Amino acid sequence: MKRQKVLCLAGLILILFLAGCKTKEEIPKKGPYLYYQNTDGTGLTMVEYTIKEEKAEDAIAAMLKKLAKNPGSVGMTSVIPKDVKVENTALENGVLHLYMNRFYAQLDEVQEVLLRAALVQSLIQIDGVDAVDIYVDNKPLTTKSGKTVGLMNENSFVKNTGTAFKSFQKTTLTLFFANKKGDKLSQEKREVHYFSNVSTEKLVLEQLMKGPESGEMKGILPSNIRVLNTSVKDGICYVNFGKEFLTYAYDAGPETVIYGIVNSIVSNCDVSRVQFSVEGDSTVKFMEKISFEEPFERNIELVENE
Repeated sequence: MKRQKVLCLAGLILILFLAGCKTKEEIPKKGPYLYYQNTDGTGLTMVEYTIKEEKAEDAIAAMLKKLAKNPGSVGMTSVIPKDVKVENTALENGVLHLYMNRFYAQLDEVQEVLLRAALVQSLIQIDGVDAVDIYVDNKPLTTKSGKTVGLMNENSFVKNTGTAFKSFQKTTLTLFFANKKGDKLSQEKREVHYFSNVSTEKLVLEQLMKGPESGEMKGILPSNIRVLNTSVKDGICYVNFGKEFLTYAYDAGPETVIYGIVNSIVSNCDVSRVQFSVEGDSTVKFMEKISFEEPFERNIELVENE
């Protein structure tokens, strides 16, 4: 019998693309897998799959055909609705372009996120496919705010690697990014989808790494900064970064970076302070100026229009 695992896609939002209060955790490198929708439409189920085709284009066609069919197993169904079709595909320099018909645009938010995640997570496992780009009625896929989704891979979704979860949720986060000068913070509201067992602080950090949606702001937390671990205790959120957090060339001042993270976490999580460390060491100084020895509280004075 095929092994099944229920996969919760957080945030998808990158996806969605992406969520106490993640660094990206990887799914165990077994499989490959096909991703189907569970019957209550709240998550995805992974089913082991064998790629038999040698050419990437043939493997893509076979996988899409399989995904479009009902898997015939209890507890799961095809993630591709009957009216939604893949009209064409093109593989160029490792990027798989999927051209969906106009009915894709009629999917509700949860359906669209699950379908997008299932397609990307399944197809990215084929040798030669490094990223997926989706078009709808020959136009690039966009978010509700009109921003082009662009290239997606296995890291475009906030994932959860447990084996028994399925609750798919939606929330609105209050995030803080640097203004154009990099000396103040600007606030951004962002709606994200996530699975219920992804902690809010990890979801916040994931979204900060994606950067602002507005061109009037600058990012404060680059995507190549490692978050080694997070935890919450006694109203304090503990965030442990990799050593590159201290050496990265940021586009904003030290206070803007630190309080952008602090304000974002405190605004969305049930905590009042944030304690930073680097490789487990809280005696370091950020940009040689800001000590991590004591927890940080929210700083409203740095926020524009507050």
